[in-house]
Amino acid sequence: MPDEEKPYINPNYVKEWENSRGVLARFDGYLNDLRKYGFTLITALFAISSFLLPYSVVVDETTGAVTLPNFPDNIKFVVLLINLLIIVAITVIDRTYTVFLKAAATRARVLERALNLELTEIITHRYRSAHSDGAVTLLYFFYIVMVLVLGGFVIGHDAILFFLLVVTGIVAILAILGIRNYIKVNYKYGPIDYTVDRLQCTQGDTIAITLTNLEKKDLIIEKGAIVYQIRTLAGKDIKTQKAENTIRLEGRDSYVWLWEKEDTSNVKAGIYEVWRPKATTKPQPFSDEKLKNVLNQQDLAELKKLYDNEKYVQLLRSGKEKNYEIILVPLTRNIRMYPKPSKPPQTDADKKLEMIKKLLK
Repeated sequence: MPDEEKPYINPNYVKEWENSRGVLARFDGYLNDLRKYGFTLITALFAISSFLLPYSVVVDETTGAVTLPNFPDNIKFVVLLINLLIIVAITVIDRTYTVFLKAAATRARVLERALNLELTEIITHRYRSAHSDGAVTLLYFFYIVMVLVLGGFVIGHDAILFFLLVVTGIVAILAILGIRNYIKVNYKYGPIDYTVDRLQCTQGDTIAITLTNLEKKDLIIEKGAIVYQIRTLAGKDIKTQKAENTIRLEGRDSYVWLWEKEDTSNVKAGIYEVWRPKATTKPQPFSDEKLKNVLNQQDLAELKKLYDNEKYVQLLRSGKEKNYEIILVPLTRNIRMYPKPSKPPQTDADKKLEMIKKLLK
């Protein structure tokens, strides 16, 4: 952050952070209700499905007691399939709410970096350490297994239907795994966030542009790399901000650049686009000497350890290197610059008052 007596903080950050926390609280309530009533519904379906188990006992005077199924096997099979379908449907909704929570938490953490808060960061860290998300997924898997166990008792005597039920159960498990991978928080241009604190301002205002590393991996900004550009809608470059030194941002850390009021006072009123570099993932090379020693010793375990512990970083570069070219992409947010209001003309009374002040000095 540039050296200043006091850090620059936009007062709107507090309001936006409160809204982010409100979204977190709301969707946390949705998720809690879904799991509470969803698990109750699944348990009730199991109870209802248990009526498929009993067999009617009919006493025949000539042959003795015989057992006859209450329902046809086809109906039993359909009921079990409905159980599997409901489990998968609840998983989809559960995952959707979870992604909303993660997206809101990410935004809250970005704002908290500017506000010197750690509430969401601490809650998120402790939630992840509890492995609650994985435990819920295992619970859904357990329900699917219980459907298959119930199916073994209900239609186990019909090999074809039971085989179809097992195949459907495996598909349901794969569907849940696919849902976890498909429905997730996606970063369009890499796991970094750019925040523009003023989207509507007047000439002479200070505008803060914050870069936040959203992942645990280190973010490296090389010296001379383009951090962002301010352009007109016609594509004219107004300001190009480059890294003055190599910057390493640790996981969830932020860095702030200011578009100073001295610069904004000299630009024309209008709409300006903020362009940012597209991030790519490349390995950070380790020491060639260390690699050479490991290879000479033929220590495969140590070599594997080197690669397993290798840190991958987001590199923002300013030119070409090994068929790699930086691409600047526009943010979805534009800056609307309004003209600075002109001073009202002085009245005779104002002029006299100004003359008196000068005489008193």
